[in-house]
Amino acid sequence: MIQAVGVVIPAHNEEDLLPSCLDAMRLATGGLHRMTVHLIVVADGCTDRTAEVARRAGVVVREIQAGCVGAARRTGMREVLRRTRHLDPGSVWLATTDADTIVSPEWLGQHLHYAARGWDAVVGTRGAALVTDQGGLAGPFNAFVHAPDVGRGLAELGATLRFGTSIERRLTEVAIIAVGARWKAEFEWWAHARMARRNGVPDAVVDAIGRGEDPPFEAEDERTVYAVASELAATGHVSRDSYDAACEQLGETGMVELVSLCGYYTLISFLLNAFAVPIPPDVEPMWTDSAGAGE
Repeated sequence: MIQAVGVVIPAHNEEDLLPSCLDAMRLATGGLHRMTVHLIVVADGCTDRTAEVARRAGVVVREIQAGCVGAARRTGMREVLRRTRHLDPGSVWLATTDADTIVSPEWLGQHLHYAARGWDAVVGTRGAALVTDQGGLAGPFNAFVHAPDVGRGLAELGATLRFGTSIERRLTEVAIIAVGARWKAEFEWWAHARMARRNGVPDAVVDAIGRGEDPPFEAEDERTVYAVASELAATGHVSRDSYDAACEQLGETGMVELVSLCGYYTLISFLLNAFAVPIPPDVEPMWTDSAGAGE
């Protein structure tokens, strides 16, 4: 069981980018209840105010002159292990990112979800997709920074609904894009239409959902999940036939998870649309009259 988390952030002359990184990290660590978090910034060969910025943010800082990101990570890891030496090493999760990277609010939640399932390591990030050209957080995460208490709770809920339910990821994505299409949430569609395809939802199905047409389902479980999600999004209710079919397919637990997922992504759609969150500039909008389509 994980009792403590250590996050190491190597930095070299990153005073401009580090604040956004630390803002995102506060959201990512804020939902880790009853768990000690050690956030370490290793300022390596810095000639700017990187160390000062980190200290002002309340972060532990170690300064070195190695000129090597590997040495910086090693220094940070050693500091985490020193601070958790009273614990079983197997109960300490070590994570690392970079000062110019924006992690998602659910980043550490995903790590710990995998750790609970017996994983020893998680490699990769989607930070580049979450930061704008101006260095701000993209998608709903920028709004979360302005209301961090709300953001922490929503990020934790989102991580649970996307990665901690009994529903297969392919079906989760069908429900998400059904909700996103109903509200014409461009950023949600851009992010999750790709994930739906990647997880095995046929292109023809994804495209039809986006156009508001009847999807040509071949998989009955996709049809069942789509019926519930689209009915909820359209009317706030689910017909008896759709409910019974989904219960038979997913079980009572899965049905609660599915309805909760649809509610969560309705909220995310509202955030994206209310604040007119744009999609990346090189992406063609799905709907020309949507809030995130741009000019």
